[in-house]
Amino acid sequence: CGIPDSLLAFNITDTLASLKWKETGVAAQWQVRFGLAGFDTLGVVPVDVFNDTVLIDTLLPSTAYEWYVRSYCGEGDSSAWNGPAAFSTSCGVPDSLLAFNITDTLASLKWKETGVAAQWQVRFGLAGFDTLGVVPVDVFNDTILIDTLLPSTAYEWYVRSYCSVGDSSVWAGPAAFSTSCGVPD
Repeated sequence: CGIPDSLLAFNITDTLASLKWKETGVAAQWQVRFGLAGFDTLGVVPVDVFNDTVLIDTLLPSTAYEWYVRSYCGEGDSSAWNGPAAFSTSCGVPDSLLAFNITDTLASLKWKETGVAAQWQVRFGLAGFDTLGVVPVDVFNDTILIDTLLPSTAYEWYVRSYCSVGDSSVWAGPAAFSTSCGVPD
């Protein structure tokens, strides 16, 4: 039974990853072990796989994992384990975007963190604005007060989780709100 090689993790999101390898012999079944980086492989029951790719959909956001694979050619005929191969999941995408306490010149924006991020980035502008032209505002809790708005104006906003350099979620949004008309002095 040949030892699988070319281990690859791909299509990695905040909670799932696809694992792939190249068969070097004639096996039509494989066994995969995966866990948190540095896990004890002896304590993990292998997952039986019947093609050269498996989707793991029980992962935690922003977490380092390792995995091993071996060919299974029949009872008592398995290859050595190849691994560990490593990958990390990315940030969770914020959801439940909400604008509240809206007046003529301010609004509070809030979202729900779906992963483990403790920092976020927010972009906001007039409805339909070009997001690429707006520098994100760094936020260190799940709410931001925007107090530079114009009365009777429609706005859109986006938020993403920032877990570390190079590890940010995709942007959630746009979410929309409009300021009130204001009261003349």
